Amino acid sequence: MESMGKYDEAQKAFQKALQLSPGNEEVMDKLHTINTKVRERNEKTKSQHCKTPEEAKQLGNSFFKDGKYDQAAEFYTRAIELQAGPIKEKAVYYTNRAACHQQTHMYSLMVDDCNAAIKIDPANVKAYLRRGIAYEGMERWKLALEDYTKAQSNSPGVAGASQGILRCQRVLRN
Repeated sequence: MESMGKYDEAQKAFQKALQLSPGNEEVMDKLHTINTKVRERNEKTKSQHCKTPEEAKQLGNSFFKDGKYDQAAEFYTRAIELQAGPIKEKAVYYTNRAACHQQTHMYSLMVDDCNAAIKIDPANVKAYLRRGIAYEGMERWKLALEDYTKAQSNSPGVAGASQGILRCQRVLRN
């Protein structure tokens, strides 16, 4: 496990081995080595250590894929901080962070991030879709419908827009 970079699993295994064989010098040495490697790895994966927005984005993507949405949002925030000027790539970082907020049901933060992305890139379909999702979560159906419709008009056939439109229309009719 250690050689494959699975330090967390190795750490747990050595901790269990130490419980079964307290005072085992070899196990204690290995556990100390693993603890050092885990600490070093964790230090390297702090957002402040990222030097470029792309590096921060990649680490954010990795955390997002692992379901660690708060950590992912932290790295997307770092990418936003590092990216100079309002360019389209910065809008991507905002929509990525909005996706993290979606997973944690923080809809008002989603709206803020999508607004920032749309300000930079008014044609950003993901920003309209995600803001529509946020408005749906906040039960602001008319605003959600507007965003889904805007996403659909910017990119006909985009996944999620037509279903969102139908859901909002159904609620607004009742």
